[in-house]
Parts: sequence; structure tokens; C-alpha cells
Amino acid sequence: MIKFSAPEDRIVRTSTDRVTEKVTERVTEKVTEAENQLLALLMEDPAYTYEVLSKKLNVSRKTIGGLIKSLKSKNIISRVGSDTKGYWQITLKN
Repeated sequence: MIKFSAPEDRIVRTSTDRVTEKVTERVTEKVTEAENQLLALLMEDPAYTYEVLSKKLNVSRKTIGGLIKSLKSKNIISRVGSDTKGYWQITLKN
């Protein structure tokens, strides 16, 4: 058995069950399939790096940067914290 632990400030607590349905309803109209896949990964772990996201989606880091920029401009995601210790928060602003 392996036990994983992390510093308390790195643990991101979300209530994904309740939020997932709302996000899916409100967001699916505005996003492309690639952006939708990226959002699914960010719901899985909001602290994923560009490198991890690019490997999981099998695209370049530059493509991830473009998708992130697009989602930010649509007010669907926002960055909380610093570039190194922060995470992506999915928002529902219109």
C-alpha cells in the first residue's frame, strides 16, 4: 500500500459532483471540443501544469497555451495563486 501526502497549501478541495453538472450545462455551448477536454482535465486536477496537460491531450504546450488563453477570454477559467503554486479555477461568469 502506498500513501500519498501533500502540504496543506497544495491540496485543492472542490465539490466536483455538484459543480460538474452546472459547469457542463453552462459551458458546453461556448467551447470547442478541445477546450472541453481541457476543462475535464482541469476538473480532475486544477493544479496540472502545461506540460502535464499537453501530454494528456497529446498536443503541444503552445496549443495548451492557446486553449487556456481562449478559456480565460471567455471568463470560463481564472488563475488563483502564483504560476508555480497556483491552480485553475473554473468560473461561471458570463
